[in-house]
Amino acid sequence: MMGTSHVLVAGAGWGVALAALHSRGSLSTTEMVYSVPIALTMGLGPDIDIRMGSIVQDLLGGHRGWTHTLIGWALVTGFCFAVFDGIVRSAPADVALGRPWVFTMAASWGWLCHMIADTCTVGGVPWLKPFTN
Repeated sequence: MMGTSHVLVAGAGWGVALAALHSRGSLSTTEMVYSVPIALTMGLGPDIDIRMGSIVQDLLGGHRGWTHTLIGWALVTGFCFAVFDGIVRSAPADVALGRPWVFTMAASWGWLCHMIADTCTVGGVPWLKPFTN
């Protein structure tokens, strides 16, 4: 898939999640606005393995290597929470950015939507690597 397709899939996926969260009154307007570009950007995240040099590609297992596995997704989700939690905690008291879990969920959902879309292609995705080939 091309980058534009991944952004559209991530946007559609996060749009559904936003609608569900908003219908329950779980999100502020600020969280909704800030979370959309995060989800869209992270929809491109797993393909970082083709945008880097050959050394990084070798470390990540080539295209559709570790960045396209459940383990990679879990690591990215944890990293994103740490980053967003740090950003929200370091913001001045008079700036209401939102809750870190909302932004983490947007990032995680964008990444996951990318993997789901790639699963539908001929190349597939090694979801359970290293446990399976």
